[in-house]
Amino acid sequence: MPPPRLGFCFTLIRMRRLTCAATFALLMGTAAAQSGAQVFSAASSTSIILFQWTVAGGQLKGTAQVVSVAPTTSGINLLVTNSGITGTRAGSDYALTFDKPILGAGISSAPARLNQGNLLVSIPSEAGGLTDITLKPSTLPKFNAAVVKLKTDAQASQQKQQNSAITNKLNGQIVASVSQLLQYTKVLESAPNIALDTINLAALSAGLDAQTRQIPVLDAADRCADLKALEELGVTQSTQIQIAVGRSSDSLGSVGTAYDAVNDNLDFFDMSVKSLQQVAPAAAKKATADNAQLITRAKAAVSRSMPQVLAARAAVDLSAARLQAFNNAVGDARCQFP
Repeated sequence: MPPPRLGFCFTLIRMRRLTCAATFALLMGTAAAQSGAQVFSAASSTSIILFQWTVAGGQLKGTAQVVSVAPTTSGINLLVTNSGITGTRAGSDYALTFDKPILGAGISSAPARLNQGNLLVSIPSEAGGLTDITLKPSTLPKFNAAVVKLKTDAQASQQKQQNSAITNKLNGQIVASVSQLLQYTKVLESAPNIALDTINLAALSAGLDAQTRQIPVLDAADRCADLKALEELGVTQSTQIQIAVGRSSDSLGSVGTAYDAVNDNLDFFDMSVKSLQQVAPAAAKKATADNAQLITRAKAAVSRSMPQVLAARAAVDLSAARLQAFNNAVGDARCQFP
């Protein structure tokens, strides 16, 4: 399949892939083979075209080359396509024939003319009729320098696009974390004081723990009667503890969820801003400044809630452990009741 027509952007397909070093080697080899050749070139942001030839007796012979940018996920490659050129010259007019359709699909020949030193090559346009490609007088060193600039500019453009995509993603993450921070900070600020439930639960579980400690040291003669009494008391306390655990868990539920969510989103916000700093320092600075008051407010809410949340969680866990310890101690006593 031949390459598509070549407009000013010189977009080509099915080209050989070369590194810059290989491109330079090819170009310098051509220059040595055609010492004294006329050289013309034109450049766009995505490709460069080169014509060079010698003319003798109205007959010309030379080469054409197009170097085009080929972005990849790992960077920028350069694609190169070459063609021989033959033709005739009559004054300022040329008739050019190409070995390969380097100027576009189906274009094997093209008229050209000199105009104030520039070479205007006429090719069919997509809208119909002809359009001119303007090539200016050049040299091989200038062309090689233009190839380096082509790749450098393409790399800079690709990096800019990648940074833009990363910036947009990180800004989205920051907006999401800020929204969550505001929501859960409000929950923490308006949450009820759960300390009273925690104190009540801790006192009940301490009483059950005291009963549990008595079981292994019961007097042998009255062991069964004493154990039965302790168990009855322990069951009553266990029921009270379970009720208190439920109450504490309910109180802790919304507060604990908000506490965790605020902490998580503070970390996520900080991580996103640090990542943004690497690709868009100004945007990171703005995000930090815009949300400084909310961050301070969220940290203050966490600081106020932390002692209650941690104490409540510890009390719930301890009470559950003491309930299990009491049940285990009663079972280990192995006293059968009538």
